[in-house]
Amino acid sequence: MQAHRVRFEDAATVFSDPLFVLVDASRSDEARQAAIGFDSSARLLYVVPVEVESEYIRIISARRAEPREERIYAQ
Repeated sequence: MQAHRVRFEDAATVFSDPLFVLVDASRSDEARQAAIGFDSSARLLYVVPVEVESEYIRIISARRAEPREERIYAQ
């Protein structure tokens, strides 16, 4: 997440946005979803979490939302 300049702590706050949106973020044969929502600093982010052994969620990617993702969130 360092390359995108989004800290883990900030990315995790996206899930507190009551209006966050889940979208398909599947890669190859692995199904996954991404969340689009505002973090605690009011930045619209695109966050990809994965569930690890049904015990916890790990954020594997977080970046600022792109214009297409901003439109999805606005709908």
